[in-house]
Amino acid sequence: MATKNFDSGRSMVETIGVLAVMGVLTIGGIAGYNYGINKHRANQILQDIRLIYQETKYPNSVRQIVDVGSFPDMELDTQSSYEYSFTFPDLNDFIYDSTSETTPNLISVNVSGVPKTACDILLKTKPEYVLMLKANGQSVWSCDKSENELSYIFEITADSLDYGTCSVCTGEHCFDDDLNCPEGETCQNDVCSKCKVGYAENKYGDCFTCDFNWTYWHTEEGCKRCNAIYGYDSYQGGGVCAECSHINMEVSQEVCKTCMDKDPDVVWLGNPETNKGLCTNCKNRFSFTTNQGKNTQEQCQKCAEIVGNGQVVWYPDVIGDTLGKCARCDRKEGQTINEDKTACICPKGEFWTFNTDGGNAFCVECTNSKNYIASKIECDKCQERYFTGTNERKGYCKLCTSGQVKSADGKSCVDA
Repeated sequence: MATKNFDSGRSMVETIGVLAVMGVLTIGGIAGYNYGINKHRANQILQDIRLIYQETKYPNSVRQIVDVGSFPDMELDTQSSYEYSFTFPDLNDFIYDSTSETTPNLISVNVSGVPKTACDILLKTKPEYVLMLKANGQSVWSCDKSENELSYIFEITADSLDYGTCSVCTGEHCFDDDLNCPEGETCQNDVCSKCKVGYAENKYGDCFTCDFNWTYWHTEEGCKRCNAIYGYDSYQGGGVCAECSHINMEVSQEVCKTCMDKDPDVVWLGNPETNKGLCTNCKNRFSFTTNQGKNTQEQCQKCAEIVGNGQVVWYPDVIGDTLGKCARCDRKEGQTINEDKTACICPKGEFWTFNTDGGNAFCVECTNSKNYIASKIECDKCQERYFTGTNERKGYCKLCTSGQVKSADGKSCVDA
């Protein structure tokens, strides 16, 4: 007779219960693991921030951050294995003034790419030496992004710097190895000066404002301090400063390129062989030439395109010359150049002159008492004037004395 087996197996309910418990434990384990990873990330960030803070005890480290945005001699990469990175923003607002007891020497260290959980942990563990901690640019803490940016702001602990020359300028002070501006001087655009910010010294040692009502008798250092270009003006016989928006000075093509890179209206008009010429803002200037050099037709064409309205003419002294002078017609409404582009069109009773001494091109009344340089065609427009010179494109257009007119051949005056 067979024996019956009364052992019972696990029911479906029991099996589901076991699986549920295992699921909860698994989820909890994963959550705990993720928290541990983020806790490790947070601890690593805090350790790196403390290293940076400790490095601010040394002046060279402070200057390194101003110069290239990183600390020297630190076992700290700007990019970590967890792909968050360190930056040192707002260097223009960086302050180092050992003589002031009220103005703190602050620095901001930004850590970007911080995961939300790690960010939440860090907000709860602000080091005591950190004066301010921001999350995503806000003082009200909120790690509301998948990748967040934290800003640690603390006071620099470096000893005061020795006085000396300037190389790297930030704010009103500048740094170079163990050097600072001499006592009583301030820095602006890498230049130390006894003048306050917004002013520069001229060649006589006087301070002038950088508003460019002043232009002459200045030094290259003074121009640099005012963020301007330094050049030489042959008419004034001295050094001048100019902003790119109103530049019109004699400099090399390399110096002019500084403004050409900043302002599309700036063109260098000069002789490529001698590297002498004029750096000018075509839109804001009237004269495009100087005593120092002529220019190519291609250079002048650039000015013509900037000015527009057919107001710019390129004028070589002799037909066929590769170098000439670039001129702008009078800024009179509707005035343009003639069809063959050799002169500006003047009203009746006037002729067009090219004053090679001053580099200006303008219309002159036929009865004007002065003698002007012009072409024979332009001079012949005036009954009161006669032309002298072997080159019909360039000669003196002279006024006959009262009661006289020019001769039939246009080379002299006769009684009226």
